[in-house]
Amino acid sequence: MMSEKVVGILNDKIINLLNLNPDLEGKEILLSSKRKKHMKKHKREFLDFEKSFNEIHLVINEPNYVGLHPDGQSIQFIKVTNENILLAVKLDKSLDVRTMYVITDNKLQNYLNSGRIKKF
Repeated sequence: MMSEKVVGILNDKIINLLNLNPDLEGKEILLSSKRKKHMKKHKREFLDFEKSFNEIHLVINEPNYVGLHPDGQSIQFIKVTNENILLAVKLDKSLDVRTMYVITDNKLQNYLNSGRIKKF
């Protein structure tokens, strides 16, 4: 059985930073139980996948950077710990966590330089 849990709320700071529709403010960000299987494809990239998965709420609620995917279909939350964790949330009727993976310092710097992500 599929279950969903709330892992964050979209706040006005992110909406203003990314110039999103103000109607999205206060919307819940949901994580479906079936997404973990998808994210496990990237398991080897993480220092500790289970720990990172259990801290998804921190990536969303306390990101270091946020940005929009170039196609405009998802918000990217990036949390810098011992690694750079990127979490994508689909911008749709419901805000669903889609994937999570690790990006290199180089890629993080490229995203910053290109303006694709902004310091939160």
